[in-house]
Amino acid sequence: MLNLNDIITYGNAKFKVVKFATSNDINELNKKIGLGVDWCYIYPNGGTESNPATVSNNSEYIENNPFPGYIVECKPELYVDGDWGFPNWAQSVRPDNNTWMGFGVSANQHNNENINIKVGSQHLYTGSSYGNTLNGSSWPKNSPTTGPLNTPLPCRVKVWKIGKIKEN
Repeated sequence: MLNLNDIITYGNAKFKVVKFATSNDINELNKKIGLGVDWCYIYPNGGTESNPATVSNNSEYIENNPFPGYIVECKPELYVDGDWGFPNWAQSVRPDNNTWMGFGVSANQHNNENINIKVGSQHLYTGSSYGNTLNGSSWPKNSPTTGPLNTPLPCRVKVWKIGKIKEN
Protein backbone atom coordinates (compact mmCIF):
# COMPACT_ATOMS: atom_id res chain seq x y z
CA MET A 1 0.00 0.00 0.00
CA LEU A 2 1.40 3.37 -0.99
CA ASN A 3 1.28 6.39 1.24
CA LEU A 4 2.03 10.05 0.64
CA ASN A 5 5.76 10.83 0.71
CA ASP A 6 6.73 7.20 -0.11
CA ILE A 7 9.66 6.85 -2.54
CA ILE A 8 9.09 4.68 -5.61
CA THR A 9 12.01 3.41 -7.66
CA TYR A 10 11.39 2.77 -11.37
CA GLY A 11 14.52 1.70 -13.22
CA ASN A 12 17.13 4.31 -12.33
CA ALA A 13 14.54 6.95 -11.43
CA LYS A 14 13.11 7.69 -7.99
CA PHE A 15 9.72 9.28 -7.48
CA LYS A 16 8.17 10.70 -4.33
CA VAL A 17 4.43 10.18 -3.85
CA VAL A 18 3.03 13.70 -3.56
CA LYS A 19 -0.51 12.86 -4.57
CA PHE A 20 -2.45 9.89 -5.80
CA ALA A 21 -2.58 10.05 -9.55
CA THR A 22 -5.53 9.76 -11.87
CA SER A 23 -5.21 7.84 -15.15
CA ASN A 24 -4.71 11.20 -16.93
CA ASP A 25 -1.84 12.01 -14.58
CA ILE A 26 -0.23 8.65 -15.32
CA ASN A 27 -0.62 9.08 -19.08
CA GLU A 28 1.01 12.51 -18.93
CA LEU A 29 3.89 11.17 -16.83
CA ASN A 30 4.39 8.26 -19.24
CA LYS A 31 4.61 10.70 -22.15
CA LYS A 32 7.17 12.85 -20.32
CA ILE A 33 9.46 9.93 -19.50
CA GLY A 34 8.89 8.10 -22.80
CA LEU A 35 6.73 5.24 -21.54
CA GLY A 36 3.56 6.19 -23.38
CA VAL A 37 2.03 3.82 -25.89
CA ASP A 38 2.92 4.91 -29.41
CA TRP A 39 0.38 4.09 -32.11
CA CYS A 40 -1.09 5.42 -35.32
CA TYR A 41 -3.48 4.59 -38.13
CA ILE A 42 -2.32 3.54 -41.57
CA TYR A 43 -4.68 3.68 -44.54
CA PRO A 44 -4.13 0.85 -47.04
CA ASN A 45 -4.56 1.04 -50.80
CA GLY A 46 -3.40 4.67 -50.99
CA GLY A 47 -5.96 6.01 -48.51
CA THR A 48 -5.54 8.91 -46.10
CA GLU A 49 -7.24 9.97 -42.88
CA SER A 50 -9.39 12.45 -44.78
CA ASN A 51 -10.06 10.05 -47.65
CA PRO A 52 -9.74 6.37 -46.62
CA ALA A 53 -9.49 4.05 -49.62
CA THR A 54 -11.61 0.94 -49.94
CA VAL A 55 -10.46 -2.67 -49.80
CA SER A 56 -12.05 -5.53 -51.72
CA ASN A 57 -12.58 -9.23 -51.11
CA ASN A 58 -9.86 -11.65 -51.99
CA SER A 59 -7.22 -8.89 -51.98
CA GLU A 60 -3.90 -8.26 -50.32
CA TYR A 61 -2.30 -4.90 -49.52
CA ILE A 62 1.31 -4.43 -48.37
CA GLU A 63 1.98 -1.22 -46.41
CA ASN A 64 5.16 0.20 -44.88
CA ASN A 65 5.64 -0.23 -41.16
CA PRO A 66 5.06 3.26 -39.70
CA PHE A 67 7.60 2.40 -36.96
CA PRO A 68 10.64 1.05 -38.88
CA GLY A 69 12.89 -1.12 -36.72
CA TYR A 70 10.07 -1.94 -34.29
CA ILE A 71 7.79 -4.91 -33.82
CA VAL A 72 4.18 -3.78 -34.17
CA GLU A 73 0.72 -5.12 -33.40
CA CYS A 74 -2.05 -4.41 -35.90
CA LYS A 75 -5.84 -4.32 -35.87
CA PRO A 76 -7.80 -3.64 -39.08
CA GLU A 77 -11.00 -1.59 -39.05
CA LEU A 78 -13.74 -1.15 -41.67
CA TYR A 79 -16.16 1.74 -41.99
CA VAL A 80 -19.68 0.25 -41.90
CA ASP A 81 -22.95 2.09 -41.23
CA GLY A 82 -21.17 5.27 -40.11
CA ASP A 83 -18.86 3.54 -37.60
CA TRP A 84 -15.30 2.22 -37.64
CA GLY A 85 -15.01 -1.28 -36.21
CA PHE A 86 -13.02 -4.49 -36.16
CA PRO A 87 -14.38 -6.99 -38.74
CA ASN A 88 -12.62 -10.05 -37.29
CA TRP A 89 -11.05 -12.82 -39.36
CA ALA A 90 -12.21 -16.39 -39.83
CA GLN A 91 -11.57 -19.25 -42.20
CA SER A 92 -13.66 -22.30 -42.92
CA VAL A 93 -14.02 -25.08 -45.47
CA ARG A 94 -16.87 -24.94 -47.97
CA PRO A 95 -18.90 -28.11 -47.52
CA ASP A 96 -19.94 -28.25 -51.19
CA ASN A 97 -16.44 -28.36 -52.71
CA ASN A 98 -14.00 -28.72 -49.79
CA THR A 99 -12.12 -25.44 -50.51
CA TRP A 100 -10.98 -22.89 -47.95
CA MET A 101 -12.71 -19.52 -47.73
CA GLY A 102 -11.88 -16.46 -45.66
CA PHE A 103 -14.11 -13.91 -43.95
CA GLY A 104 -13.12 -10.47 -42.67
CA VAL A 105 -9.81 -8.59 -42.72
CA SER A 106 -6.46 -9.55 -41.23
CA ALA A 107 -3.47 -7.23 -40.68
CA ASN A 108 -0.11 -8.51 -39.46
CA GLN A 109 3.54 -7.60 -39.55
CA HIS A 110 5.50 -9.85 -41.90
CA ASN A 111 9.11 -10.78 -41.13
CA ASN A 112 9.50 -7.84 -38.71
CA GLU A 113 9.02 -5.45 -41.63
CA ASN A 114 5.94 -4.45 -43.63
CA ILE A 115 2.27 -4.71 -42.71
CA ASN A 116 0.38 -7.35 -44.71
CA ILE A 117 -3.38 -6.74 -44.95
CA LYS A 118 -5.48 -9.61 -46.31
CA VAL A 119 -9.17 -9.48 -47.13
CA GLY A 120 -11.29 -12.63 -47.03
CA SER A 121 -12.15 -14.45 -50.25
CA GLN A 122 -15.84 -14.70 -49.26
CA HIS A 123 -16.74 -11.49 -47.37
CA LEU A 124 -15.10 -8.36 -45.98
CA TYR A 125 -17.51 -8.39 -43.08
CA THR A 126 -20.05 -11.00 -42.08
CA GLY A 127 -22.21 -8.73 -39.96
CA SER A 128 -22.58 -8.52 -36.22
CA SER A 129 -24.97 -11.44 -36.01
CA TYR A 130 -24.69 -13.25 -39.34
CA GLY A 131 -26.36 -16.63 -39.03
CA ASN A 132 -27.78 -15.40 -35.71
CA THR A 133 -24.42 -15.94 -33.95
CA LEU A 134 -21.87 -13.46 -32.67
CA ASN A 135 -18.70 -13.49 -34.72
CA GLY A 136 -16.17 -11.47 -32.73
CA SER A 137 -16.56 -8.21 -34.63
CA SER A 138 -16.71 -5.00 -32.63
CA TRP A 139 -20.17 -3.94 -33.82
CA PRO A 140 -23.07 -4.57 -31.42
CA LYS A 141 -25.20 -7.64 -32.12
CA ASN A 142 -28.16 -5.57 -33.29
CA SER A 143 -26.26 -3.13 -35.48
CA PRO A 144 -28.01 -2.13 -38.72
CA THR A 145 -25.81 -4.24 -41.00
CA THR A 146 -26.16 -7.88 -40.05
CA GLY A 147 -25.64 -9.69 -43.35
CA PRO A 148 -22.39 -10.39 -45.18
CA LEU A 149 -20.85 -7.54 -47.16
CA ASN A 150 -18.97 -8.20 -50.37
CA THR A 151 -18.78 -4.61 -51.61
CA PRO A 152 -15.55 -2.62 -51.13
CA LEU A 153 -15.41 -0.76 -47.81
CA PRO A 154 -13.15 2.00 -46.41
CA CYS A 155 -10.35 0.51 -44.32
CA ARG A 156 -7.75 1.67 -41.81
CA VAL A 157 -5.34 -0.26 -39.61
CA LYS A 158 -4.49 0.67 -36.03
CA VAL A 159 -0.76 -0.01 -35.46
CA TRP A 160 0.86 -0.12 -32.01
CA LYS A 161 4.65 0.07 -31.56
CA ILE A 162 5.63 -2.82 -29.28
CA GLY A 163 9.41 -3.00 -29.02
CA LYS A 164 12.69 -2.55 -30.83
CA ILE A 165 13.68 -5.41 -33.14
CA LYS A 166 16.73 -7.14 -31.73
CA GLU A 167 19.59 -7.78 -34.12
CA ASN A 168 21.16 -11.23 -34.04
